Amino acid sequence: MQIFEFEVLLIDLGYKDKSKIEIDHPKFTSQMNFTCDTGSMAFYSWLKPYYNKKSYLYVEFLEYYDDPNVKERIKRLAEKIDFNTKTRVGDVGWDVKYTKSPDLFTTQERTKMFMEFIIKGKEVFKGNWNGLNPEPGDILAARPQGPKIDQGFTDHSIKLGTRQRALIAQRYGFGPLYEDGLQYARYNTDLVLEPL
Repeated sequence: MQIFEFEVLLIDLGYKDKSKIEIDHPKFTSQMNFTCDTGSMAFYSWLKPYYNKKSYLYVEFLEYYDDPNVKERIKRLAEKIDFNTKTRVGDVGWDVKYTKSPDLFTTQERTKMFMEFIIKGKEVFKGNWNGLNPEPGDILAARPQGPKIDQGFTDHSIKLGTRQRALIAQRYGFGPLYEDGLQYARYNTDLVLEPL
């Protein structure tokens, strides 16, 4: 039933696409470890490529199915990812695991490990995700959500953490944080990310 509703929504938006919808997408991860005198952090960068843009939009449709603005959200996403072009689209992000509670690291330790991550993180977007390399025109969407490391899971902490992650994504070539909570970038002909 939801697939039918989604197909009708796409047609209402002026998009005709007979591609098959796939919902089981692989998630490729790359681990980077950073240490200091009292512990370590493991950053797991991940990429989730979609089989086609229709599948990408369908996943978002399911996530926001009960939202009264789902149609507008899908319309904005379709425009952002250039739905009618034959380029690929994927989600990217990262998760962090610590050997101890993040607030037990000193500010200097967190800063040291974080700066190492910023420098090495640029390599993440150069491709070679289990043989899945970027091509010119491919689009990535980043969802920079999460709490500020040392401030727990409060609304204020999540707002600060999301802002911090959005600024990091911009260093890698992603555009500003949009109202849908996403940032976008496209690979240029030199395979360098440029903001959308």
